[in-house]
Amino acid sequence: MHCTVVGAGVLGLSSALALAERGHDVEVLDKAQPGAGASGKAAGVVSTMTWHDDEFALVQETRGRLGELISLAMIEGSPAARSVWKPYDSITVGAGPSLRALDEMHDRLERLGEEPERFDFREAAAQFPGVRFAPGEEVLVAQEDGAVEPNDLVQLLLGRLENEGVSVRSGVEVRARPDAEAVVVAGGAWTPGLLSAWGHPVAAKAFRTQLASLAWPESAGAATEAPMVHDLTRGFYARPESEGSMLAGDGTQLRSFDPDAYDEAADPDFVASIAERVVQRFDAGAEARLRRGWAGLCVGTPDRRALCGAVPDADGLWVLSGDNGFGVMRCLALGERLADAVDGSPDAALDPARFRGVGDDWPLREGFGWDA
Repeated sequence: MHCTVVGAGVLGLSSALALAERGHDVEVLDKAQPGAGASGKAAGVVSTMTWHDDEFALVQETRGRLGELISLAMIEGSPAARSVWKPYDSITVGAGPSLRALDEMHDRLERLGEEPERFDFREAAAQFPGVRFAPGEEVLVAQEDGAVEPNDLVQLLLGRLENEGVSVRSGVEVRARPDAEAVVVAGGAWTPGLLSAWGHPVAAKAFRTQLASLAWPESAGAATEAPMVHDLTRGFYARPESEGSMLAGDGTQLRSFDPDAYDEAADPDFVASIAERVVQRFDAGAEARLRRGWAGLCVGTPDRRALCGAVPDADGLWVLSGDNGFGVMRCLALGERLADAVDGSPDAALDPARFRGVGDDWPLREGFGWDA
């Protein structure tokens, strides 16, 4: 089958790879360079501390598949592929009402075969020097988490697609529906508008989130020695970005944004608030300096799960969207689910038809994790 994938972010590239590996003739079209949209602005966190069993499975599958792709690339003469995946200690901090979310994640990890650890604030301070913990806080530690630099992941996927003979064309703005047996729309924040223009609206909205890159003081040692932190008490996350910087973010704005007309610079009040939270959580936070801040668009759905499958009432049209800001950590598994759907085996839990008739009057919620 000839398949055209619209969108060269991590979801579109993952879909194209899964389809090509199953023998389909695939091309990818994007108006910009691969990964130039939300994928290039992503945090790159890959964490199994999820809110749903099925989401855990998608993250776990993506993590395993990523290891396979890295190994293949290295065998084929690309030693730099080894650096795509960076394992880190990963901790989620909770206190008070958010301990319920911590309990649920802890139970899920144990039930699904992981081996998490749980510390009180004193034990956590001993385990993670340089991170500050307050009385009453508890810490859940995941053993297999890590991060990818999104642009490195894009390059890894492009290398695999080249090996599969897939054409990836940049500078192609898709307005009319392509003439192909199967058209997969994986255009990130542009997906809802594009499908609406073709007469097939879907239950998805683009919302804005913000990140900041912080230069870490040399006196604190390498930033890579710090753990990834998901802070439920202060409402932010941070991860080592390189030996000299730390990535911190949230700044989520849960309202609809136009992908062609939004501010890509981080808001000054976000920068100030993330600085305050980093100072409160890390010993070295007061000495950290802002390198840059930016904003990107994520796509939300009514149930916070992806749209992955056939567009209702549109023969030969498929969609992969609704990453809720966590497309990187699920992209390879979602690409496989999309290919399953094209081949006639859809995942009912992700099928866009579940929102048939929902309309546009539904609230956006914080994407992937907890409501606490």
